Amino acid sequence: MTAPTDLARSGREPQYEDIERQALSHLFERFLHVRLAISPVFILLAGVIFLIDPVPWRRWAVIGMATCFIALFYLGKARFRGRGLEDWAVSVNLWAMAALQLVMIFVSGALESPALPAMMPLAVAAGVAIGRRRALLGLVSMQIAAIGLFVAGEVYGFLPNVNLVVFGGGHRAGHSDALLWTEAAVMAFVLMVMTTVASGFRGVIEDLVRRALTAREEALAAHADQSRELQALSGEIAHELKNPLASVKGLAALVARDVPEGRTAERLAVLRSEVERMQGILDDFLNFSRPLAPLTLQRVDLGQICGEVAELHEAMAHQASVVLVVVGGAAEARCDRRKVKQVLINLVQNAIHASPNAGTVSLRLSQQGPLARVAVEDEGPGPSEDVGPRCFEPGVTDKEGGSGLGLTIARAIARQHGGDITLERLPAACTATLTLPVDGPPEGS
Repeated sequence: MTAPTDLARSGREPQYEDIERQALSHLFERFLHVRLAISPVFILLAGVIFLIDPVPWRRWAVIGMATCFIALFYLGKARFRGRGLEDWAVSVNLWAMAALQLVMIFVSGALESPALPAMMPLAVAAGVAIGRRRALLGLVSMQIAAIGLFVAGEVYGFLPNVNLVVFGGGHRAGHSDALLWTEAAVMAFVLMVMTTVASGFRGVIEDLVRRALTAREEALAAHADQSRELQALSGEIAHELKNPLASVKGLAALVARDVPEGRTAERLAVLRSEVERMQGILDDFLNFSRPLAPLTLQRVDLGQICGEVAELHEAMAHQASVVLVVVGGAAEARCDRRKVKQVLINLVQNAIHASPNAGTVSLRLSQQGPLARVAVEDEGPGPSEDVGPRCFEPGVTDKEGGSGLGLTIARAIARQHGGDITLERLPAACTATLTLPVDGPPEGS
């Protein structure tokens, strides 16, 4: 098993970062919901303090704290909805919440505040959500420093009337110094332990995820190697079958010359037709199994290619009682002329086969900005609902006698150019659209 450090060196770390970001985004969204749920309690507590406590500075502090809390909540929620999880959002929100929490604890009695235990769940949340040790250490240090300040202020009396009037008022509630120092030490220790445990839990989860990703990548690599071996083997088998089929076809042609008519001649015609179909399937399979050859790029007039493809299929269209037309203005692209023509031949043949009698197959050219498009439209029903979503997968077809590889190869060629092929079904039509970048494939593709 690859260690986490090896995983980072292997270039798979970005995949882990994507998973981490998704998990943090979900956690942050839940954090916003929790904050929304507790905000009425917080505002109610602030309102009670404002109403029952006569100390002026405490009233102003409560108003300012409640205003900051509400502003922080709505601003964080609005930014999350509009921009998603930003890199700094988790740390900044936790720091802001910790600061507001300390103010709340201070104005409600410092170390003897009833809100003091609320520091612990925030420390746990920080340990889980903050991955950078410095940021986490800084937040916990701020909490522990505040606890030390609170106990020192109560023991030495330099804090104002920090204790709530309902608990007696003054700078402390009357507990002994030893109890206050002990309570502060225990609270600081609990904060450190809970933060450490939460951070360790995050580390365990990170290690498990990294190990799972490593195992997944290794399994995918093994599967890819096996697939390449099977693909090469099947390609060799298909290539070896081509020669016997050619011999069978040739022998059938020779026998047919000696049997010009009759039942035997009909059977020979069927034999030759089936051999030709098998040769076509093998050719498609060999094209699919071979790696895509490098592109020979040049500036190409797509309208001229469409005209050549239409002229090439005039006889097929006439035989199928289909009208074949080229529509649209000029469109150019930097592409491999031969391969693009191969793609359009496949799309046009599919459209002719799918068209009803007296139907029309249109090749529509368009160019918008950096993209050129050729849409091959027919008036047929298109692929069935079961086949439609998977029509670009190898072997998937509802055409009788089809290999299910034509659209797969066509899309692979289009994507090799940096473009794509899409299929759109309408109630009484179907459109296959070839999209190509005008300036050719992106560099490095």
